Amino acid sequence: MKILGVTVYHTPESLVPECKKAIEEMDRGGHQVDWLWLNESPWYGQGDKNIGYNQNKARQKAIAEAYDFMLIVESDIIIPKHTLPTLLGTQGDVIVGLTPERPSKVKTDEFIVCMPWNNNKDARMHIDLREAFEMTGSDGYTCVLISRKVFSEMAFPEVGSGDMGWYNVLHQKGFKAICQPNVHCFHKDRDGRIITGRIGIG
Repeated sequence: MKILGVTVYHTPESLVPECKKAIEEMDRGGHQVDWLWLNESPWYGQGDKNIGYNQNKARQKAIAEAYDFMLIVESDIIIPKHTLPTLLGTQGDVIVGLTPERPSKVKTDEFIVCMPWNNNKDARMHIDLREAFEMTGSDGYTCVLISRKVFSEMAFPEVGSGDMGWYNVLHQKGFKAICQPNVHCFHKDRDGRIITGRIGIG
């Protein structure tokens, strides 16, 4: 398999060392993995628009150079070593790792997929059982494996809350998005704490 990894960051400080180290140490499983570190900011102060712009640059490369998958990891996410083989071994068009929210942002360390505005019914039950489940709503771009079938058809929105819009279109087009709780990522908060989230506690 040929995989294009993508991490978008706003400033050098926003690319946390733990994120970069985890990606460098990730088990590639014998696959070709190329990684893009992108930080172009054509629109000053418009973070979501710049994220979409950079992701679409990566998407164009993935299409032109016949990559099988894109793997997006955000710049403050610490992935487990087994991320790639576990995501690749999960059936679906888009496979999402499990990432907790940042308490500094939403005052909880609950997992993003469980947040009420993301509309994923019974997500916590499946997480506590450590079983993959089909998402009915949204998540983020924190750790997402995207098949060629999806990225060849769908661009990334260059607007506010682009991730939610992307998942909405994904469902409208009939693609299957799966959350894989066994890819349990950590999230570095703005105050430097590593947020792990909790599995097995309702």
